Amino acid sequence: MDRRTNPYAPGAGTPPPELVGRDELIEDAEIALDRLRNGLAAKSLLMVGLRGVGKTVLLNRMLLDATDRGFECVPVEAPEDRSLPGALAGPLNSALIRMSRSAAARELSRRARRALAGFVGAMKLGFEDITLSIDIDKEEGVADSGDLDTDLTSLLQVAGEAAKARGTALVLFIDEMQYVEERQLGALIAALHRTAQRQLPVTLIGSGLPQLVGHAGSAKSYAERMFSFPEVGPLSDEAAARAVEAPAKRLGVSYSPAALDENSADYGMLPVFPAGVGRRLLACRPGPGCNALGCGGGDSHRRGRVGCYLLPGAVRAHDAVRTAIPARDGGPGTGTTPFGRDRAGAGKGGSARGPDACEVGEEGDDPQPRARGTRRSRRHCSTSI
Repeated sequence: MDRRTNPYAPGAGTPPPELVGRDELIEDAEIALDRLRNGLAAKSLLMVGLRGVGKTVLLNRMLLDATDRGFECVPVEAPEDRSLPGALAGPLNSALIRMSRSAAARELSRRARRALAGFVGAMKLGFEDITLSIDIDKEEGVADSGDLDTDLTSLLQVAGEAAKARGTALVLFIDEMQYVEERQLGALIAALHRTAQRQLPVTLIGSGLPQLVGHAGSAKSYAERMFSFPEVGPLSDEAAARAVEAPAKRLGVSYSPAALDENSADYGMLPVFPAGVGRRLLACRPGPGCNALGCGGGDSHRRGRVGCYLLPGAVRAHDAVRTAIPARDGGPGTGTTPFGRDRAGAGKGGSARGPDACEVGEEGDDPQPRARGTRRSRRHCSTSI
C-alpha cells in the first residue's frame, strides 16, 4: 500500500477515515440544537472521557454539522495557560460579525459587538491574556462593570437576542474544559442559566476529562440540572471492527471475518488503536504464513508476525498510559482497567507510545518495544488483498 493513499491516520484529534460508534451522541446534539432554534428548552452537552476516546474528533464533527445546518458556532479551546474571557472574545467577535450581515439581526448584532467591546475593556484589567481590540464604541452600562459573572451574563444575553432575531442559535464549542478555572467556569454556567431562563437560543457543547463533572458541580451546584454529561468510552467490538474494515474496503482490500472476530477483543477500545492497526497493516508488505488480521494459527501465532502482536501491544500501551494518569487528571492510577485487565504489570514489555511502539523483530523473535533511534526491522503483512 502506497503511504500516500493509506487512509488510516491515528493522531491527536485527527478525523478518522470512518467515524463509528458515536451516532447516538451526534443525534443528541442535533436534537438539542433544533429544539433551541424552535424556541424550546434543551440542556447543554458536556462530553467526558479519558484521553484517546475521540472527544475532540466528536466535538469537531458536531461543530461542522452545526455550521452546515446554519447555526452560529463559536469554537474555543481552553488551554491551561489562558483565561476563558481571553479564549472566548475573539471567536465570539467573529460570530457577531457574521450575524451582523443578516438584515434581521444587524442592529442587535452590532449592539452585541458594542457590549463585547465594553467586556474586553473591562476584563483586560483582570486578565492579561486578552489581546483583542475591537474598533467600535462600547455600549455604556452593558457588560462593562469589571465583574466577570455580571458582564459575561449580560454579554451572552445580548448575543442571544441577536441569534434569536436571525432565527438561529449561538453555540459555544469548548474543548478541554477541565482547564477552565473554577470561578470562570461558574461565571459561564451562570450566564447560560440566565439565557435559558430568558428562553434565548444560547447553548454550550463541550468536552473534557472525567473530572469535569465534579468541576462543574463545584463551580455551580445546579450544574447537574443544566447539563447532560454523556460519557465517551471505548468502542464496541462491532464498531472497532468497522473502523478497521470500512476504509480498507473502499480501496479494494478485505480482511477475513474470522480474523476480525479473533482480534476484536484486543482492539475494541480507544478509537486510535483500530486506526493504528489499519495503518500498519496496509503499510507493510504481504508475506507467507499470514492471513487477514491474524496469523495462520498454531505456532505461527507466536512467531512475531505483526498481525499477531500489534494489537496486544496496543493493549499494554493503553494500560501503561492509564497507569501513569493520576486520579485528579481523569485516570484511576491503580486497580483494574475498564477492559478487565489487571494494571499491576501493565508496563511490562509494553510502551506508552501507542500502537506504533510495538515492534517485531525477525521471524521467530518475540515482539519488543523499539528503542528510540533504532531502525525498524522488516515485517510481514497480515492483510489479504
